[in-house]
Amino acid sequence: MSKKSEPRMKFLNIFISLILVVNPISLSAEEDDKYLKLRKLFIQSYQEKSTEVFGNYLQDSLPYLEHINKKDKCSVVGKDIVSLILVIDETGMIIDVAHREDNKKSQCFSVTFLGQYFPKPPFAPYYVDIEL
Repeated sequence: MSKKSEPRMKFLNIFISLILVVNPISLSAEEDDKYLKLRKLFIQSYQEKSTEVFGNYLQDSLPYLEHINKKDKCSVVGKDIVSLILVIDETGMIIDVAHREDNKKSQCFSVTFLGQYFPKPPFAPYYVDIEL
């Protein structure tokens, strides 16, 4: 494998493993933050659609994710892992972003992703659950 394709494969592996290993979460009355609400919608959407639909779309979206990830260099802001839920509309635009952690890195990614475009999804709203 060439050094150029290693980051691409790393992101693809992260995406596919996140999609294929989704564990349902339960929300209590007090856990009403935006991240958990969007995560619950992601899980419902995933359970209603086929794994293949999610996997194919994420594979097609990988170059867009890599480009956006490099745009503001959020990956170098800190060493923390950031969990994000992206909400993508019917045109492919990221219309909402929620993050689990509240730190400079998560805030950087939230600002960077909001308003960017992925490929047109197979249905909308389309939820993407990622860790960076």
